[in-house]
Amino acid sequence: MCFLTLPVFGSSVQLLSVLPKEAVSTTIRLDSAGNIYVAGYTMPASAPDAFVAKLSPDGSNVIYFTTLGGSQQDQATGLALAADGSAYITGNTQSSDFPTTAGSLQAANPVPGQLQGFVTKLNPAGAVAYATYIPSLQITQMTGIALSSAGEVFVTGIGRQSDTPIGVSSPGFILKLDPALSKVAMTVYGTGGGLLQLDSQGNIYVAGSAQPN
Repeated sequence: MCFLTLPVFGSSVQLLSVLPKEAVSTTIRLDSAGNIYVAGYTMPASAPDAFVAKLSPDGSNVIYFTTLGGSQQDQATGLALAADGSAYITGNTQSSDFPTTAGSLQAANPVPGQLQGFVTKLNPAGAVAYATYIPSLQITQMTGIALSSAGEVFVTGIGRQSDTPIGVSSPGFILKLDPALSKVAMTVYGTGGGLLQLDSQGNIYVAGSAQPN
């Protein structure tokens, strides 16, 4: 079960009983109104699904609860919020039928059966507006996501390119997607695979791993 530590008359722990008992949260964000967003994965009898939930500021009311998943394991690992109330999620999936949207960057799983990354955008009501597999990488493990002031989407993780020799560890990477999520605007390979933040000038801060030259 998910829980929150709330700063009410000092620290207190509140169980999020409004969420399904099988929900496990991996990331949390607050919007300007104090609404709470959590993402992670559920543990049903079948394969786990990724989820995103928006809760009232006191955690007592579920505004929306959206699941993302196919027939295999799916997990959300990173969450970012836009000023208009949209939520951007990154995570990992082994599903070949993860629900991508038409015209997305990578609508089909590039390596079926292998762990792949995904990026999904939810509109302010919690409906899926966009979803894609991470393009151009053979095996990925997503760890972080951030938005720039211009609406660009930055994601980081650990991934293997198609020409990476067998036995060589998978290095970190950072991808920058344009605000329309129509193209990869920048790729940094060899650094990343941890937490990701941007400052007001658009500089990238990553806490994670780096592949030596």
